[in-house]
Amino acid sequence: MKSPAVIVPLKKANPKSRLSGILSLEERRELVRVMLQDVIKPIESGGLLNQTYLVSSDEESLRFASQLGVRPVREASEKGVNAAVERGMRETPDSEGWLILPADIPFLTNRDLSRVLSFCESGAAIVISPSREFNGTNLLLLERGARLKLSYDMNSFSSHLAAAARSRFSISRRTGTTSGSSARRASTCRSAASCARLTDASPSTTRPPTAPSW
Repeated sequence: MKSPAVIVPLKKANPKSRLSGILSLEERRELVRVMLQDVIKPIESGGLLNQTYLVSSDEESLRFASQLGVRPVREASEKGVNAAVERGMRETPDSEGWLILPADIPFLTNRDLSRVLSFCESGAAIVISPSREFNGTNLLLLERGARLKLSYDMNSFSSHLAAAARSRFSISRRTGTTSGSSARRASTCRSAASCARLTDASPSTTRPPTAPSW
């Protein structure tokens, strides 16, 4: 798979609420815009901008995405990350697959994206990369037909890994997906049994920076 649809869900309500003690609402919104730009740069460098979709119910964010060359997908109301991703997938039914990225992983690089896509070229139908604490999903790549029950906001890395194990698709679990990490690890399995063992495996000590807990 070389050309998946890239889906970037973006929450509207009270962005970066954990920073509310030090940043105003407008400052936090500006931070979201700056990080979104950082995410879009490697997508554009990798030639994927034309098939990148930002899903949000926030009109200002949709306009900003359009200025960056991203295709806006409007939600009638905010219903959570899972619903936003599903909305993006419905918007792109003919895609080879779907690459789902948070809007706030500014250390993402074109090299990361190329390496992730190479896993699918090597036979993996699903690629999952965790957040820093291994309780969220910083990247999810699904081949067409390899659909999972989405579990963002609910210890999503373990949930997505377990769902992939049950799916019987080939899966690659990737840790340390940012440039600058000298050690990288990818585990690929081709059966539900071997995937299930990954869910109990100790995480790699190589941990990616910038880790939203989705």
